[in-house]
Amino acid sequence: MTVLTILVNTSACATEFWYEDNNLGKAGKMPVDFIDKFNHTDSFAKASRFIKVYMVRSNILNQLDDRFLSEKFIPYLKNNNILLALDVGGATWMRPVNKTSAFKYQEDQLKRLKKLGAVVSFISMQGALGKLPESQDSINPEGKRIQDVIDYSKLMQEIYPQVHIGIITSIGQNAADYRLLFLKGQKAMDNAGVPLAYMHLDMPFHIPKTHMRGVTWQKIRDFESFVENEMGIKFGMLTTSRLGGRSSDKAFHDDVLSSMQCYASFGGFPSTYLLMSWFPHPRKTVPENAIGDDYPAMRTMLDLGMTLEKIDRGELLPKSTWQSTCTLFN
Repeated sequence: MTVLTILVNTSACATEFWYEDNNLGKAGKMPVDFIDKFNHTDSFAKASRFIKVYMVRSNILNQLDDRFLSEKFIPYLKNNNILLALDVGGATWMRPVNKTSAFKYQEDQLKRLKKLGAVVSFISMQGALGKLPESQDSINPEGKRIQDVIDYSKLMQEIYPQVHIGIITSIGQNAADYRLLFLKGQKAMDNAGVPLAYMHLDMPFHIPKTHMRGVTWQKIRDFESFVENEMGIKFGMLTTSRLGGRSSDKAFHDDVLSSMQCYASFGGFPSTYLLMSWFPHPRKTVPENAIGDDYPAMRTMLDLGMTLEKIDRGELLPKSTWQSTCTLFN
């Protein structure tokens, strides 16, 4: 039985949006209009006002030339007071043979960005410190993974001393699987002088809705409490949908909004919601004023921003709507 307590969200000043372009389900890919949209920034001007941080996957940086970055992308960030984050895999479950080349690529790209005048404010490590299957754990034992995170973080802060280091992670049914490891890793990072600043939870909408792997909305709230109260750092949650992202742009849009509404109506107060997709949908990014069944990413971003404003005014889902939208269980 699901116990639902509707709380008034008071996070108007605290909750912010991060945005990342879709990779269409393939590493190193980007939406077909990714480059061109920065020639027409008026096509997502309203959505841009809701974006606090623009996150870029580091594996596409070598596809973006200096002229585009210096004349289009970086000015867009500065003109809209948007901070830059990088989504990286440089310290994630790395085999020794790959570590040197991955670290070198990240180092070269950060130095290039700095030379072009970009300020990288955040670096999000995908899956770092996550619990591994036994077969992989023997290759990358816990202690080595923690040291990789420390080495990588130090390298990044040598280039951008002010950069905040965070982790994107998922959780399973057993809380002990992640809590002890995260606390141990955080302590090691603190001792090394590269403190962990935040954790963002990778949580596609269908997982808590269907209680997949034993994950419920309550367990997400418990994890938020653990991150904020025991670790003492900021908690954020991805607004995304595996099922919607594999179905259509509209299905992705609807699930993403439901994800945020369901969590807020359950009492969730994340410091960050992060819109991102690694699925076939949404296929494109603009315009934000698309109509009908056309739901590019910036239309979804704009709708998320306006929905959060309603949440901050206390407009949450009624219990009956929450039951029918957010869970398959009574």
